[in-house]
Amino acid sequence: MEAFVRADDNRFNKNLAALNSPDVTIVIVDNDNADYVAQALFPKAKRVALPLGASDNDMLMHVKTKKADAAFTAPILGTRFMKANPNTLKQADPGHFVRVFGNTYVVGGDDFKLLHFINTVLAEIENSGFIDQLMQKYQAEYPDMFIPKQKPYQTP
Repeated sequence: MEAFVRADDNRFNKNLAALNSPDVTIVIVDNDNADYVAQALFPKAKRVALPLGASDNDMLMHVKTKKADAAFTAPILGTRFMKANPNTLKQADPGHFVRVFGNTYVVGGDDFKLLHFINTVLAEIENSGFIDQLMQKYQAEYPDMFIPKQKPYQTP
């Protein structure tokens, strides 16, 4: 999740902490991730709430139309919005994420064997280099979309 602000607003350039001010309005969707992040990291900022079900594009449009100063969304969604609406928004601090969320897989509460199998397969495709190759394929079109996982080891 990254912070997106208007292209002509330089208050937050490489300074996410500046979002934590009573003079700043962050657009959120009620009870969604952006809401929790805004409350936890930027409690002094005002929040303007969109109803549950509003899209990330709705949040970004609020920033574009000056109804809010910042919106938090996935880099790919912000990048797509900026491509469709050139020179309107920018990343507040490119490459510095407001929050990082991991992906999870849900299995039955007693299905430890299946969970172990899934984790083993995921580790294998990660260790084979496939994930790195896949990320490189899309990195040029969607910069900063993927965060490479640091391996707990290095080979000589």
